[in-house]
Amino acid sequence: MLFDRIRAALAGSVPKPDAGPVPDEGSPVEIACAALLAEAAGMDERFDPVERRTILTLLERRFQIDGPAAERLLEQGKAASAEASSYYRFTRAINDSWGDEARTELIYLLWSVACADGRIDPYEDMLVRRVAGLLHVSDRARGEARRRAVASLPEHSQPTEDCP
Repeated sequence: MLFDRIRAALAGSVPKPDAGPVPDEGSPVEIACAALLAEAAGMDERFDPVERRTILTLLERRFQIDGPAAERLLEQGKAASAEASSYYRFTRAINDSWGDEARTELIYLLWSVACADGRIDPYEDMLVRRVAGLLHVSDRARGEARRRAVASLPEHSQPTEDCP
């Protein structure tokens, strides 16, 4: 992405500053959120179809976008995640844009993805704990977000390990 923009600048085909955002590209905070959700889905080394559907539904609701836009946003998030060496880039964008309540809601979304396949992997748990710390979400709020996520699952999908 960055290299494409540099190449375009060198070739003289840079859009004018007043051209506005690139169509179909999420904002930095939307991409950061999608990247963290994709990380949660992939922490157990399985990106299950149910986790993908859960992420798409969560992105649609959170950002009030349609299915194709959620698909594009998820792909942007996955690409950003693959390029990143740490979560700081994502959590900084979120901390700079969202208040306490919205950051706690993101922790709920992360737990929702972690629980989607009916099992919370220890690596998923570690990711949510780490991200919650970087987002300055208290342990109590993180725990409550987890309980809400588990409670919102259908009865047959309740996680089988390490859930309150």
